Amino acid sequence: MEKFSPLLLVFLLVLCACRKDKKTSPADCRTATMIVNSGAATSIYSFSYNNEGKLSRLVSKQDEVVFDYTGNGYVITYLTSGKMRQQTTVKTDAQQRPTEALIKLFKADGTFDSEVITCEYNAKGELVKQVSQKDKQPAVTTATVWADGNCTAISNNTQSLTLEYYTDRPVQPADIFRINQLLIQGFVNVFNRNLAKSLKSGATITQYSYTFDADGRVITATAVTGASTETRAFQYSCD
Repeated sequence: MEKFSPLLLVFLLVLCACRKDKKTSPADCRTATMIVNSGAATSIYSFSYNNEGKLSRLVSKQDEVVFDYTGNGYVITYLTSGKMRQQTTVKTDAQQRPTEALIKLFKADGTFDSEVITCEYNAKGELVKQVSQKDKQPAVTTATVWADGNCTAISNNTQSLTLEYYTDRPVQPADIFRINQLLIQGFVNVFNRNLAKSLKSGATITQYSYTFDADGRVITATAVTGASTETRAFQYSCD
């Protein structure tokens, strides 16, 4: 999948329409498909869930990501044309937040490079520190700043990010920042209260905007960075 690669730091047009005679909130729905248009390129992401409503499979073109759950975590297997290219083992706490992830990137000869990510949270469930270490390289510590339930800054010794939010819009599965966590690293560990509005990295600013249906679900999400625009269209499976 073009954007499925590990490391620092989304959800999801298969028609699965909700019943017209039943009002459903964003919390009642799971993302079924996301169509991403970026310039002349179009990518389609299809999502499947297990009997417990947990994400079990994510497919785009010849790539597939499979989620297998255990008592205290899950294993994410990345396949390209049926061949495993990455596997991430995630441990979670009692609140199902990721506390440790072991990432294995497989080479053509069957060997792999590895990275370990550990996450620490405060009493509010906010990520306060993330430490990542690739093989025998020095560890990289990432710190966060929070305000009113939203992460407003993320920084380590190589990069610094600042974020703004639509404080009148509660977060939902189509939040761009949350989806990007899922697509980039396979798990979410920054749980914001509201929809992301912008992300600044150095002098580069990406602005996020959304359109909603009558029930308040995000149906499109747009990211604009300079002259570049990426649009994501969503449809849902609703309870």
